[in-house]
Amino acid sequence: MVSCCAVSPPQTNQCLLRKILQTLIRRFEEFPHLGSLVRVLKLSADCLGSPYLRGQYAKRLAAALTGLTRLQIVSFAPCRSRSKELPDLVFSFPKLAGLMIYGLKYIPEQAAAIIETTESLCTQFPSDGNPVRLTDVLCLTKAEICHDLLTWFTSPAFDLSKLQLFAMKWSAWPPGMPCPSFSALDNFCARVGSTLSVLHLGFPENIGFGRSDILSSHLVRTMKWLILGHFIVLTEIRLDLFQLEDNFDSVSPVIMSLLKTLSNSAPCLRVIEVKARYGGMYHPPRMEVARQSFC
Repeated sequence: MVSCCAVSPPQTNQCLLRKILQTLIRRFEEFPHLGSLVRVLKLSADCLGSPYLRGQYAKRLAAALTGLTRLQIVSFAPCRSRSKELPDLVFSFPKLAGLMIYGLKYIPEQAAAIIETTESLCTQFPSDGNPVRLTDVLCLTKAEICHDLLTWFTSPAFDLSKLQLFAMKWSAWPPGMPCPSFSALDNFCARVGSTLSVLHLGFPENIGFGRSDILSSHLVRTMKWLILGHFIVLTEIRLDLFQLEDNFDSVSPVIMSLLKTLSNSAPCLRVIEVKARYGGMYHPPRMEVARQSFC
């Protein structure tokens, strides 16, 4: 598998960014055999927000990268480059099977804009009339503020009926900020739960100092993990736990509740993979489990 990376440094000016993107596209057009080998494209949000990766530019890049199956977007800020640029790019790759979006810090003033972006995104549809068929992986960080993206993914623009892996990571919520809506996440889980085989959850760091794990609280509060009850054919769950020595008291009840719920709703569950960080180091035990272990 060959990957291509176009991550611009901070505060890249548009002139330099244009040259980078134009050079990238031109090289692939000059050497089409190289473009056909690329399976993964990694872009920064600066690239995505550039006018040089919209419309015809996106189509030219897609025409050159004929074998692309996975798109990664990093430093993706809320409400930035979502309503038009993101659909233009995603819809340009007919073989796209995996989409990974890594977000940035949430700014409270953007809450209203997220709602507006949701409405705009849900009007976007591939020009050929065929939905994007994600079968490999869908990954979101900052899942607690991805209401617009999650709503878009459950729209007719996407076919998630064969999606294998859904990964989401979320952050501790600062004190004094109004809690976001999780209705889009609830609807998304209901949409993919009956076919998803691998679920990857990344729990937040730095719980405490007034910060709270609002997404886990929502999952537990929703009728004892009723949301996770949708995942009836899971075979594997992966859990990332950060700074466990500081967060153990708050995380352990959540984990036990999660596993007990899945033991009842997911009879095919066979593998639990836990990555726990103690003192800055990862300890990744992998367990083959029997269903009765959680009863």
